Amino acid sequence: MLERIADALQHRDADEAEAALTAVARLDARYDQLAATLATAGDAARISLSRRGTLSRLERYAAAVGEIGVAIENVRALARGSSRAIALDDATPPEVTAAIRALATAVRELGHMLDVECDPEASREGAMHAVRLANAVLSETSNLSALHIVGQVRLVAVDLMRAGGMTRAEASQAVRSVRAEAQSQASR
Repeated sequence: MLERIADALQHRDADEAEAALTAVARLDARYDQLAATLATAGDAARISLSRRGTLSRLERYAAAVGEIGVAIENVRALARGSSRAIALDDATPPEVTAAIRALATAVRELGHMLDVECDPEASREGAMHAVRLANAVLSETSNLSALHIVGQVRLVAVDLMRAGGMTRAEASQAVRSVRAEAQSQASR
């Protein structure tokens, strides 16, 4: 969905933006199914001695699924903001599109991390790269549509880092530190 949103913004395609928004809405059913499946699988793994070895993997998914639900809501707001920016013909700097694509990379890395039990650093770095790109827009524009999208990119980045195991405080601090780092460099 993030790639579709980025494509819509890049090509200023209102129909694609609406299609992306509709596609995000369809994620709700898939998310609900995932959450129910994880709950059932967790119950089965706790009851069955032979399946207890899968519990740690299931717990990783269960911990991530709540944050993924929040990320879906924030991606929905991102899609709405992108659709509105296109409808109003508000300019969005190329860094906005690049930031959304970086979020898509972070999502893919998060999926890989959950599947193979690897370090979440690649997903976190993708999310932080998205934040850096989005923050670059803050000094370029006062366009409310672009600023809304930047805010949503930052929120989704926090959601993804939390899904990868960071606490809310850690993820929020990481995002804030990127802004502070940029302001410090700008003042030099």
